[in-house]
Amino acid sequence: MAEYLAPGVYVEEVSAGPKPIEGVSTSTTGFVGSTERGPTEARLVTSFPEFQRCYGGAAAGSFLTSSVQGYFANGGKRCYVARVVGRNARTSGLDLKAASGSFAARPTRARKPPSEEGEAAEPLPQRTEAPSSLHIEAIGPGAWGDRVAVMVGPASSERADLFRLRLAYWSGVPPEVPIADPTDFRARRDPKWREPAAIEEYDNLSMDPASTSFVQARLNASSALVRVTAASTERPGDGNWQLLQGGSDDDLSLEDYRGAATIGQRTGLAALADVDEISIVCAPDHNDVVGLDAVLVQEHCELLKDRFAILSAPRGAAPESLRPPLDSSFAAYYYPWVRLAGAGPSTPSLVPPIGHVAGIFARSDTERGVHKAPANEVVRGVAGLEFPIAQGDQEILNPRAVNCIRGFTGRGIRLWGARTMSSDPQLKYVNVRRLLLFLEESIHESTQWAVFEPNDASLWVRVRQTVGDFLTRVWRDGALMGHSADQAFFVRCDETTMTQDDIANGRLIVLVGVAPVKPAEFVIFRISQYRSEN
Repeated sequence: MAEYLAPGVYVEEVSAGPKPIEGVSTSTTGFVGSTERGPTEARLVTSFPEFQRCYGGAAAGSFLTSSVQGYFANGGKRCYVARVVGRNARTSGLDLKAASGSFAARPTRARKPPSEEGEAAEPLPQRTEAPSSLHIEAIGPGAWGDRVAVMVGPASSERADLFRLRLAYWSGVPPEVPIADPTDFRARRDPKWREPAAIEEYDNLSMDPASTSFVQARLNASSALVRVTAASTERPGDGNWQLLQGGSDDDLSLEDYRGAATIGQRTGLAALADVDEISIVCAPDHNDVVGLDAVLVQEHCELLKDRFAILSAPRGAAPESLRPPLDSSFAAYYYPWVRLAGAGPSTPSLVPPIGHVAGIFARSDTERGVHKAPANEVVRGVAGLEFPIAQGDQEILNPRAVNCIRGFTGRGIRLWGARTMSSDPQLKYVNVRRLLLFLEESIHESTQWAVFEPNDASLWVRVRQTVGDFLTRVWRDGALMGHSADQAFFVRCDETTMTQDDIANGRLIVLVGVAPVKPAEFVIFRISQYRSEN
């Protein structure tokens, strides 16, 4: 309570009435898998060119790159990528020496000439190897880092303490040493010259930590190839192109996808778990890792209860024996694989549909809302299907909760199913489960203000009004059934929802019931002859 000690007029701000609930994002997707290069922490990507700049092309045997491309082609806007590497993979590195060396220290004393007895003259101080100035390492583990080269040269500024740093990366085979300058047009005539896949250049860099051009701050904030650590305040010496060394790959295992949970160094699914904005999760290579289905759905989505997984059938699966691998309302299962349109020689033409389906989820959420079933939508960026799915095939697969992708004459290739992998009839539709996740997460994030408030009738009224106003808006958007708000939902928070023991133990219990809309999965027209009475 405010204190009033002196006469006067006091103006105070008082919070009254319900607080608004803001709906959370439902279209941000998390991808986990292997890439050609890049960091291992979860990183936000907002376009496919940005993904290519950060992660390069496709890794051998992985469908992550094609899935991300399909995601953005089908309407995806934002995704987080967690690159997975083997636990024994090593990171390439290189130490750049300072521009000047140092001299070995000796005690100060007069030099003696050689004596007649054969005593050796005292040697002069010798110049030693220059100390390290800058440590450079690849931004992520793997043998790809050994194809990153660096060169230090004079800055465009005339200041002697500034320098220019160039980086180059070659995809595939590393260049021959000595490296023909990839940034010099005249060097193209050299038979050893090879065009790099990526080039980065940073000018007027400083070794002064207080400078706005401090090398460590500038490169670590913008480079897609390396991270640097300043070992001294002396600039590195100018030199020729040098390759980073020491990188190595390792085979992937289930534990690598599960990821490390070390604070500040989380990887794999553990890194995606830290990103609260994610609501859809995809592991395009899940069919190649035994047990990854269960980890993705049960240990990640069901445990966090704020995201939904998309799975696909294995390549070449026969429809008569196909079933989802798990019983869960937190995932959906899609079949068959799709053929990419305009696939190049380094891009697989047949890929799982996971990324394309995630993009359709995002597109449907943006255009219609999370309550709309993400089905009867055109799959963009595909030229065909692994198998044509006929009506009879889907009559077998749909009751098994296998969502089909089908081609229709004149209507293109469309997503033609919207069921979860659950046997629970109340949660058998994708849009119902995702709508509940949206409501739960939105209410959870926007009612944190109620924690430690006095648990009395005034708080109960404010909570009821807060949740009620939010659900009214959701109902008006068409996400809930009913001709009125009373038919669409209810919110209870009073003496009937909690006992004195609950109140004494600090528990505020709110009961919320909603009537989500169901999709018109079967549209039936019953037509009969009508006899006119005229």
